[in-house]
Amino acid sequence: MGSEVAGVSDAMLSAADRRVYLEQAGFTESFNLSVATALVLQALFTMCPEARGDLSDERKQAVREVWYPKVFARSKTAVNRERH
Repeated sequence: MGSEVAGVSDAMLSAADRRVYLEQAGFTESFNLSVATALVLQALFTMCPEARGDLSDERKQAVREVWYPKVFARSKTAVNRERH
């Protein structure tokens, strides 16, 4: 994903297999990063459903057990910083 002003870096463009452009209609001048990423991922999954992956319930739980503590630890740290 590139920035609104500069676009994608030359290094990223040279490393890419394909370039994707998001058409905009109406009064839209740009998409923020999260919207652009969501649109690209949705298009990818529509064109290539196997890209979604297929984790077993056990593997999903294992991933959650690793990532949830990290996410919540960061949230608590941010809250603590705001209080002090």
